[in-house]
Amino acid sequence: MADLNLIYLSEGSDLEKELIKRLERDRPKILGLSAMESFLLDSVYRLAETAKKCDPQLFIVLGGVNATAMDEEILQAKRVDAVVRGEGEVTFAELCQVLLNQVSFSKVRGISYIEGDKVARNPDRPFMDLTELPLPARELYPLEKMYNLNGGVDAVYASRGCPYKCLFCHDPSFWKS
Repeated sequence: MADLNLIYLSEGSDLEKELIKRLERDRPKILGLSAMESFLLDSVYRLAETAKKCDPQLFIVLGGVNATAMDEEILQAKRVDAVVRGEGEVTFAELCQVLLNQVSFSKVRGISYIEGDKVARNPDRPFMDLTELPLPARELYPLEKMYNLNGGVDAVYASRGCPYKCLFCHDPSFWKS
Protein backbone atom coordinates (compact mmCIF):
# COMPACT_ATOMS: atom_id res chain seq x y z
CA MET A 1 0.00 0.00 0.00
CA ALA A 2 1.21 3.49 -0.79
CA ASP A 3 -0.34 6.89 -0.17
CA LEU A 4 1.12 8.70 -3.16
CA ASN A 5 -0.59 11.94 -2.16
CA LEU A 6 1.18 11.92 1.18
CA ILE A 7 4.50 11.07 -0.48
CA TYR A 8 4.02 13.89 -2.98
CA LEU A 9 3.02 16.44 -0.34
CA SER A 10 5.68 15.52 2.21
CA GLU A 11 8.60 14.73 -0.08
CA GLY A 12 7.75 16.48 -3.35
CA SER A 13 8.20 13.21 -5.26
CA ASP A 14 6.95 12.90 -8.82
CA LEU A 15 3.81 10.74 -8.60
CA GLU A 16 4.37 8.88 -11.87
CA LYS A 17 8.02 8.09 -11.05
CA GLU A 18 7.06 6.94 -7.55
CA LEU A 19 4.32 4.71 -8.96
CA ILE A 20 6.68 3.15 -11.53
CA LYS A 21 9.29 2.53 -8.83
CA ARG A 22 6.77 0.73 -6.63
CA LEU A 23 5.24 -1.26 -9.50
CA GLU A 24 8.69 -2.43 -10.63
CA ARG A 25 9.67 -3.32 -7.08
CA ASP A 26 6.45 -5.06 -5.95
CA ARG A 27 5.08 -6.42 -9.27
CA PRO A 28 1.40 -6.42 -8.21
CA LYS A 29 -1.32 -8.00 -10.34
CA ILE A 30 -3.96 -5.51 -9.16
CA LEU A 31 -3.72 -1.76 -8.60
CA GLY A 32 -6.40 0.05 -6.60
CA LEU A 33 -6.78 3.80 -7.06
CA SER A 34 -9.16 6.22 -5.39
CA ALA A 35 -10.86 9.35 -6.66
CA MET A 36 -12.86 10.90 -3.87
CA GLU A 37 -13.51 14.10 -5.83
CA SER A 38 -14.02 14.77 -9.54
CA PHE A 39 -11.14 17.26 -9.75
CA LEU A 40 -8.76 14.33 -9.08
CA LEU A 41 -9.93 12.30 -12.07
CA ASP A 42 -7.34 13.65 -14.54
CA SER A 43 -4.54 12.78 -12.11
CA VAL A 44 -5.98 9.30 -11.59
CA TYR A 45 -6.20 8.77 -15.37
CA ARG A 46 -2.55 9.81 -15.71
CA LEU A 47 -1.51 7.35 -13.01
CA ALA A 48 -3.57 4.57 -14.62
CA GLU A 49 -1.95 5.23 -18.01
CA THR A 50 1.50 5.23 -16.41
CA ALA A 51 0.75 1.95 -14.64
CA LYS A 52 -0.51 0.28 -17.85
CA LYS A 53 2.63 1.38 -19.71
CA CYS A 54 4.72 -0.17 -16.92
CA ASP A 55 2.67 -3.41 -16.95
CA PRO A 56 -0.04 -3.84 -19.62
CA GLN A 57 -1.42 -6.91 -17.74
CA LEU A 58 -2.01 -4.94 -14.53
CA PHE A 59 -5.70 -4.90 -13.54
CA ILE A 60 -6.63 -1.38 -12.43
CA VAL A 61 -9.57 -0.74 -10.11
CA LEU A 62 -10.93 2.71 -9.23
CA GLY A 63 -13.05 3.45 -6.18
CA GLY A 64 -14.37 6.42 -4.25
CA VAL A 65 -17.30 8.81 -4.30
CA ASN A 66 -16.50 10.13 -7.76
CA ALA A 67 -16.02 6.64 -9.23
CA THR A 68 -19.36 5.55 -7.76
CA ALA A 69 -21.21 8.48 -9.30
CA MET A 70 -19.52 8.30 -12.70
CA ASP A 71 -18.73 4.60 -13.15
CA GLU A 72 -20.05 4.36 -16.73
CA GLU A 73 -18.22 7.47 -17.95
CA ILE A 74 -15.01 6.36 -16.25
CA LEU A 75 -15.12 2.88 -17.78
CA GLN A 76 -15.94 4.25 -21.23
CA ALA A 77 -12.72 6.31 -21.01
CA LYS A 78 -10.92 2.90 -21.05
CA ARG A 79 -8.26 3.76 -18.51
CA VAL A 80 -9.34 1.44 -15.70
CA ASP A 81 -10.62 -2.14 -15.79
CA ALA A 82 -13.24 -1.98 -13.05
CA VAL A 83 -14.94 0.45 -10.69
CA VAL A 84 -15.84 -0.35 -7.09
CA ARG A 85 -19.07 1.46 -6.24
CA GLY A 86 -20.00 2.44 -2.70
CA GLU A 87 -18.11 1.22 0.33
CA GLY A 88 -15.11 -0.64 -0.98
CA GLU A 89 -13.60 -2.54 1.93
CA VAL A 90 -15.42 -5.86 1.33
CA THR A 91 -15.99 -5.37 -2.40
CA PHE A 92 -12.35 -4.69 -3.27
CA ALA A 93 -11.12 -7.66 -1.20
CA GLU A 94 -13.65 -9.95 -2.88
CA LEU A 95 -12.76 -8.63 -6.34
CA CYS A 96 -9.06 -9.27 -5.68
CA GLN A 97 -9.77 -12.87 -4.63
CA VAL A 98 -11.89 -13.49 -7.72
CA LEU A 99 -9.24 -12.01 -10.02
CA LEU A 100 -6.36 -13.90 -8.43
CA ASN A 101 -8.34 -17.17 -8.66
CA GLN A 102 -9.23 -16.36 -12.29
CA VAL A 103 -12.97 -16.84 -11.92
CA SER A 104 -15.73 -14.62 -13.26
CA PHE A 105 -16.38 -11.48 -11.26
CA SER A 106 -19.94 -11.25 -12.52
CA LYS A 107 -21.20 -12.11 -9.02
CA VAL A 108 -19.10 -9.56 -7.10
CA ARG A 109 -21.65 -7.08 -5.79
CA GLY A 110 -20.87 -3.36 -6.06
CA ILE A 111 -18.62 -3.34 -9.16
CA SER A 112 -18.89 -2.09 -12.72
CA TYR A 113 -16.71 -3.30 -15.58
CA ILE A 114 -16.61 -3.60 -19.36
CA GLU A 115 -18.14 -6.78 -20.74
CA GLY A 116 -17.81 -6.99 -24.50
CA ASP A 117 -18.48 -3.43 -25.61
CA LYS A 118 -20.91 -2.48 -22.81
CA VAL A 119 -20.63 -1.44 -19.19
CA ALA A 120 -21.82 -4.18 -16.84
CA ARG A 121 -23.08 -3.06 -13.43
CA ASN A 122 -23.43 -5.79 -10.83
CA PRO A 123 -26.06 -5.18 -8.13
CA ASP A 124 -25.09 -2.81 -5.33
CA ARG A 125 -23.57 -4.26 -2.18
CA PRO A 126 -25.57 -3.39 0.96
CA PHE A 127 -23.95 -0.99 3.40
CA MET A 128 -21.63 -2.66 5.86
CA ASP A 129 -22.21 -3.10 9.57
CA LEU A 130 -19.45 -0.79 10.76
CA THR A 131 -19.15 -2.65 14.05
CA GLU A 132 -17.72 -5.62 12.12
CA LEU A 133 -14.75 -3.65 10.81
CA PRO A 134 -11.51 -3.92 12.75
CA LEU A 135 -9.93 -0.74 14.03
CA PRO A 136 -7.44 0.73 11.56
CA ALA A 137 -3.85 -0.48 11.90
CA ARG A 138 -2.63 3.07 12.36
CA GLU A 139 0.85 1.86 13.33
CA LEU A 140 1.37 0.87 9.67
CA TYR A 141 0.73 4.39 8.38
CA PRO A 142 3.35 7.15 8.59
CA LEU A 143 1.19 9.40 10.75
CA GLU A 144 4.10 11.68 11.67
CA LYS A 145 4.36 12.79 8.01
CA MET A 146 0.66 13.62 7.87
CA TYR A 147 0.78 15.42 11.21
CA ASN A 148 3.73 17.51 10.00
CA LEU A 149 1.73 18.56 6.94
CA ASN A 150 -1.50 19.24 8.82
CA GLY A 151 -0.15 20.91 11.94
CA GLY A 152 -0.85 17.85 14.08
CA VAL A 153 -4.39 17.33 12.81
CA ASP A 154 -5.71 13.96 11.59
CA ALA A 155 -8.49 13.96 8.96
CA VAL A 156 -11.14 11.24 9.04
CA TYR A 157 -14.34 10.76 7.03
CA ALA A 158 -16.69 10.00 9.90
CA SER A 159 -20.20 10.03 8.51
CA ARG A 160 -22.40 8.14 6.15
CA GLY A 161 -23.49 10.88 3.86
CA CYS A 162 -25.45 14.05 4.00
CA PRO A 163 -29.21 14.64 4.20
CA TYR A 164 -29.17 17.14 1.32
CA LYS A 165 -29.35 16.42 -2.42
CA CYS A 166 -27.28 19.18 -3.98
CA LEU A 167 -27.08 18.83 -7.75
CA PHE A 168 -23.34 19.55 -7.80
CA CYS A 169 -22.46 16.82 -5.28
CA HIS A 170 -21.72 13.10 -5.77
CA ASP A 171 -22.69 12.26 -2.19
CA PRO A 172 -26.35 11.29 -2.89
CA SER A 173 -25.33 8.73 -5.52
CA PHE A 174 -22.77 7.18 -3.18
CA TRP A 175 -25.05 6.90 -0.16
CA LYS A 176 -28.27 6.28 -2.11
CA SER A 177 -29.98 9.18 -0.40
